[in-house]
Amino acid sequence: MVNENEVIMLILGIGVLTFTFIHKAKIKRIYAWRNLMAGFYLLLFAWIFTIAEGFYWGYFLNIFEHACYGVSAVIIAIWCLRLLFSHKKIVT
Repeated sequence: MVNENEVIMLILGIGVLTFTFIHKAKIKRIYAWRNLMAGFYLLLFAWIFTIAEGFYWGYFLNIFEHACYGVSAVIIAIWCLRLLFSHKKIVT
């Protein structure tokens, strides 16, 4: 079963993904932008898996969803630590 809030999160995530493609040059100016974007992409995959598990392979996609959430949190934490211990501005 798919909840409305899950669909809305996916739609908002796709909107942010579109924004990142349009403004890629500006995003590349963010310190350690690859880590930040990898964390976002994993969140987007988790939202996709959330919707897909309602239709097929529920158990396995649920595992992948939560794995994406966990890895995304670790990658974002690494980005925050890199930013904290670097002596650079967020945007160069």
